[in-house]
Amino acid sequence: AITLYIVFRRTLFRLTEKHNWPHWLAALLLVLACAVILVGMGYGMAKLVSAQVQQVDTTGWMDKINAFASTVNSKLGIDVISTATIEKSGGIISRVVGSILNTTYSFVANILLMLVIVYFMFASGRRMESTIYNYIPFSGESLSMLRSEVKNMVYSNAVGIPVIMLGQTI
Repeated sequence: AITLYIVFRRTLFRLTEKHNWPHWLAALLLVLACAVILVGMGYGMAKLVSAQVQQVDTTGWMDKINAFASTVNSKLGIDVISTATIEKSGGIISRVVGSILNTTYSFVANILLMLVIVYFMFASGRRMESTIYNYIPFSGESLSMLRSEVKNMVYSNAVGIPVIMLGQTI
């Protein structure tokens, strides 16, 4: 949320101070823009990944695993790999898939929470900044330098990394 606030800060103040938009409307517009950007990026990544994943035929897997287990057991003369173990591994796989789905839902919930937080940051931008500056133990040129460095780091990460990724992809 802080990164999005810093990236869209100039646009927010341009809308509210130069064009006299209500704070809530500018905040809502910027949150919707952030949501569209994030959904677009997520959709693009999902398309790229799904295009690379081939269709996997899982129907023959259990037969191959059972054949391997019987081969190992017959060569060693003891039941090293039992059918119960194979069935348990299927349960483990289903738990892992469930965990991945749970993580995905958690990620989506975190994104939605981030958008709510950034809305309130946009809606009260100047007041929030002045409150933060009151608690920062710097003043004058030190505060100006701190603001500049934080802005540079955020822009280099939020803008630079995707640009490098796009260049490497091309």
